[in-house]
Amino acid sequence: MPSLIHHVRRHADKWVSIFVGTTVFLLLVGPQVLWPTYTMWMRWGDSAQHYYGWEFFRRSPLLQFPLGESPGFGVGYASSVVYTDSIPLLAIPLKYLTFWFDADFQYFGVWLLFCYVAQHFVALRLLRRLGSSIFVASVGATFFVIAPLFLFRQTILGYGHMALVGHFLLLTAFLLAINGSHRTWQWVALLATSVLVQFYLFVMVALVWAFVIVRLITLRTGKGRQIVIDIGVTVGVVVLVMWSAGYFSAGNSAEEGFGIYRADLATFLDPETFTTTKWSSIVPNQPVVPNNVDGTFEGFAFLGTGILLASLWAVVSLVSWRRPLWTPSPDTHSHFSRLFPVAILCFVFSLSNNITFRVERFLIPLPGSLEWLGNTLRASGRFVWPLAYVLMLYVIVNVSRTLPPRVSAVIIVLLLAVQVIDSRIALRETRERFDDPSYEESILQSIDWQRLAKGRSRLIIDPPQYKGFVWQDFAEFALREDMTTNASYLSRVDYQRLYESEVRTRNSLLTRQLSPDTLYVVMRGSGAYASLRNVLDSRDGALAPGVDARFIDGMLAVVVKP
Repeated sequence: MPSLIHHVRRHADKWVSIFVGTTVFLLLVGPQVLWPTYTMWMRWGDSAQHYYGWEFFRRSPLLQFPLGESPGFGVGYASSVVYTDSIPLLAIPLKYLTFWFDADFQYFGVWLLFCYVAQHFVALRLLRRLGSSIFVASVGATFFVIAPLFLFRQTILGYGHMALVGHFLLLTAFLLAINGSHRTWQWVALLATSVLVQFYLFVMVALVWAFVIVRLITLRTGKGRQIVIDIGVTVGVVVLVMWSAGYFSAGNSAEEGFGIYRADLATFLDPETFTTTKWSSIVPNQPVVPNNVDGTFEGFAFLGTGILLASLWAVVSLVSWRRPLWTPSPDTHSHFSRLFPVAILCFVFSLSNNITFRVERFLIPLPGSLEWLGNTLRASGRFVWPLAYVLMLYVIVNVSRTLPPRVSAVIIVLLLAVQVIDSRIALRETRERFDDPSYEESILQSIDWQRLAKGRSRLIIDPPQYKGFVWQDFAEFALREDMTTNASYLSRVDYQRLYESEVRTRNSLLTRQLSPDTLYVVMRGSGAYASLRNVLDSRDGALAPGVDARFIDGMLAVVVKP
């Protein structure tokens, strides 16, 4: 019994995080998403991209390289599971464990639960390392699992970006930085894990690592030769992991959007975006820039009412002429000096060249080369997260370090209660996103589709339904009929390959050089639709000898007769 008590005390922070993280997860998400075969909550919006990307990847060849290749999702221009944000860290090993399993399968619910627990645990460790008492750290870490910018990634546009919920990776980089960790294996493990979760998170973690390296060099605390070796090993391992996952399979895949999907200067104070309910009934919503494409939802980083109130006390502590009741440790300031520079750099990038302060706008023209570089990370608004989390850490530590222990404990509990109560509407809508999944009826209604698909291995649509309004209907149908398809949703695509694929499909239809293993679907918007319809009308419904062509659900289906 004493040994059990000793174990619990020794690992109290872990048990607290498991309890708090799991409790908040069950309240805001619910247990139903943990069931691997329950997939309805994933079948819409960007969540559908993650789910279908995983399911088609699961059906790719077991022996292939890169390991993350997914040739069946976007036939003719497909890349890898990386570009469906299906969390390759889990997708790749689970592919080999579930290849025999025919039923629907998802791991995103378990991933979310892990993110809640890890978010609280790493935040607790950070707060303890920065000087907070165990009680304040335990309660303060709860702010990180109810933080609007954390929960918003699960409901953005009503859909959710599940890979981007892994904010604990960024917090772990903070922890390594303030610990002054120079152990190469720790950074290699974190960077490799991050790049297998989501590229944006990887870049943020990599920037923190780069600042640690720069600090080592400027302070001359390490041997120059060893630092060069460590950098080479780290970069080499990361590049190898990226290659294996399929990062280099997309070709020329830069997308426009830099300057649109950005952060606003008032983001920390703005409780609402045009996509969500207000996160506060107290803090007023900020007006947006008129006549401007507003993609600032990507830079949403409202701190929450409780954190804003703690920020007021932090300002008072900084400017007050009186000595604080509890003088902060000099080490605390040293630790924050390792975090603020990279956080501020990320914040500047998050604003992009289209800088806005709600109703005011300032546009900085960029040369083509810089604009292309910006478009590789077009959703620059996400880079507001490092500064948001550093500010949260600072104000919570300030409460703990500048007030007597009992007073700080009471204050932090009251601040948490205020934030929960004030954001109750948005918290309720977070739960509704998982309780009431939306799934629209498919455009493929006729039973003739199943008859035509029988014995065929490919579903090819003209034009290819890349991010099209009905891509999901075709992907779902192809999945059910065990077919590959050129209907897909990828975060990046090589448009040259996409165009060449479309041309090949259209030429095959117009010249009737058709593959017998393929079901072709010609949409009304296709350049071949009118021509093929004229041929059918002139030949009494016969497109060519041995070819079955018929109109189904307003589309033209074409197959080679068996």
